[in-house]
Amino acid sequence: MVNHDTLLICSHFRENRQELRRVFSDTFNLLESGDIRQLILLLNQNLSCIAAVLLDISGWDSRDVQWLRRPEHTGLLQKVPVIVLSETDSPEILNRAFGLGAADVIPFGYDPYAMLHRVQNIIDLHLHKQHLETLVDEQKRLLRHTSDTLVDALSSIIEYRSVESGQHI
Repeated sequence: MVNHDTLLICSHFRENRQELRRVFSDTFNLLESGDIRQLILLLNQNLSCIAAVLLDISGWDSRDVQWLRRPEHTGLLQKVPVIVLSETDSPEILNRAFGLGAADVIPFGYDPYAMLHRVQNIIDLHLHKQHLETLVDEQKRLLRHTSDTLVDALSSIIEYRSVESGQHI
């Protein structure tokens, strides 16, 4: 099983990345990005080990949002939980973040201990959801196989009992 032990931090501001590094470096491996293009590149290269993306949207412009909304990027960002960090948790920011598919929004200045546990809970929920989706897929495959086997068995029985009508079934 792949170990999801890395956080990908994306912020335009070095000070914000340093603060997040201070909060999370004892618990997670960290990758850092200063812009959206680098975020996408790092996510593509390290998807198997990334537990979550911490995305600071402070200082963003419309080009950043449009870059994230590209179809090839939205699919990639749905594979890991994205936690948006912002200066405020105003309704406008919340709507913008959840519109991008964020799992949660955490304002800067949030207690570091609480932030660490909140991020860990989001990661745990995401991993649990992935596990459940895998179980559902396995059950669907098993059910499909069982159904096919049953149809084959019933067809063989009907064919065996009536040679004349069995060929038409």
